[in-house]
Amino acid sequence: MFMSSDKTDIDSLLNVDHRENQRAIHSYIKNAKSVDMSVLMESVQGFIHHFSPQHYPPADYIFIKHFPNKLFEEFHLKCEDRINVNRFVNKLIVHIFTFIFRSTRLLKTSKSRSFIMLFLKTIKTCSSYHEIPIEQILQSIDVCILYEPNKLMFIDENAMCYIYNFLQNSSAHKQKLFWKTCQNVYNWHLKTSSLSPNKLTLCIDRIMTPCTYGCDEERPRIMFILLKILHRLGFLYDVEFNINQLFIITKNILQILDSYNDYEFLGLSIIWCGILNEPRNSFQIDTVDKLKCLSVLFAIDLAWKLKKVLDSSSHFQITKNTKLKLYIINLASICINKFDDLFIESFRPVVKQVNRLLQEYIKICSFEDDTIENQVILLQYCIKGHLSLKTNISSKEEQVYYSNLKRFEKYPSLIVSSTKSKVSSNLHKIKRFIHGLLDALSDETYINKLQTEQSLYLYEGLKSGYLSKINDKCIKEIFSKNASCISDFFYGRTPKLYRNTEYKTYKTVLAMIIISFYESNYMDKRSADYCLKLIEGNSETPSEIQVYSDYVENSFDNIVDTDTKISNKLSIPALLRLFILMFEMKFIFDDLDSKFDGLNFV
Repeated sequence: MFMSSDKTDIDSLLNVDHRENQRAIHSYIKNAKSVDMSVLMESVQGFIHHFSPQHYPPADYIFIKHFPNKLFEEFHLKCEDRINVNRFVNKLIVHIFTFIFRSTRLLKTSKSRSFIMLFLKTIKTCSSYHEIPIEQILQSIDVCILYEPNKLMFIDENAMCYIYNFLQNSSAHKQKLFWKTCQNVYNWHLKTSSLSPNKLTLCIDRIMTPCTYGCDEERPRIMFILLKILHRLGFLYDVEFNINQLFIITKNILQILDSYNDYEFLGLSIIWCGILNEPRNSFQIDTVDKLKCLSVLFAIDLAWKLKKVLDSSSHFQITKNTKLKLYIINLASICINKFDDLFIESFRPVVKQVNRLLQEYIKICSFEDDTIENQVILLQYCIKGHLSLKTNISSKEEQVYYSNLKRFEKYPSLIVSSTKSKVSSNLHKIKRFIHGLLDALSDETYINKLQTEQSLYLYEGLKSGYLSKINDKCIKEIFSKNASCISDFFYGRTPKLYRNTEYKTYKTVLAMIIISFYESNYMDKRSADYCLKLIEGNSETPSEIQVYSDYVENSFDNIVDTDTKISNKLSIPALLRLFILMFEMKFIFDDLDSKFDGLNFV
């Protein structure tokens, strides 16, 4: 089928001025009729060698039009058989491909597509990688895939996975060229109907297997690029692949890489957000290991985005995916000080970086135009970050937080206590906070909402939305691990105010509030009024405070299994940490009936 000739070709030959070119073309056409395979291969190789350095368009068309049919059929048989394909044949097929696609002249011809398929079959069997001209191949691929149907062939045949094998011991320059070409191949623009789910499933499976059990940190990039493009096209969920296997690869990548500069390129965060947002797959964050891995990934992604926002003085977009990432990081942060493995060690500095960048963003950028939900999420994340990372809030940071919280006073559903920061002493701050907490937990609207809707404003639907892929068992394990270490909250430096009678009263009342909150999620009006009497010094007898102090001591002694009377170590900061843990468990990550496993108040 490649042997035909016509008058037009003869006329073009007669008009060739360059005698060497004339001789080369005539020799090629003449030898194409030979039955000797060695003559045919030498003729093709000679033609390529002669015209490759030249810009001579007629030669390209003549080459493909008069290509020896017998040689093409021989190539086809050897590639199909995949046995006894000698190195010279492989090299020649590669040279033919790079010659045809050194320019766009033959880009859309049907005959050139036949040679693309030959090339794609050849790279699957080629074993002499060091003899392959990788730079020429990549340049020709970049030309070839300018025509989308050609690009589809490279995607369907998983070509870049095989070409990656040619990079063995290659220079950094060649590797950079490869990844650029890889991005070009998978940058698909046509309708997804052109893509074959079955072939894509096979492609991903072939990439995943060596990535799962190998230690090559670069190879998985091909898979991540492909998955990222499929996600962008909305085609990711029509392709079957093992998500748990993808998790193993993701974890390996996060542990191996020394730098996080390539994460935007890898698209890991985008892929996993897509998986977690897709109700059709059965993937669950059902282990603490999965939670830690994804929280590290999302923290890296947010740090990268925040740095970009701050560098450009632009607005930080709080999207559905942003909220998903923040909730997952927040849940993992609960156990950030309870695990000492290397993975968590890498998590701490990244979380610190996210906190620092978010605080900087809140300080210098106005986000008043954001929704109340978005403002609350960011402030909640920053303030919680100080607790998780055990860092102090500076006076400047405190002022920033108060100025932002002040805006919430006009929203009745968000008022918990006054946001005024100028009080005469720490004791007055504590008293003001307890007043606000009592008002909030005994508020009739709050209690009615809990009893009728079982949720708080801004936290409705979290379990069925952002947290739907986090298994209940995993959530309970996180909180149980922290509950079993609650005694950690109660040890350390004893506040100077500890012996102060007023401090002891506030501590006792706060403990009573926490016990009531833990058991019933609110405080009845009668109990709240009595607590107010205690902190205002209006108790009927001085002994009443001691009675309630003994009650609190007995209750908290049942929290942990220890021979030490932790009630003697209780401090207000410790109680506040415990309250935060309870609040997160009941209203954000679990449900109102949640309890710490094996831990009960009396």
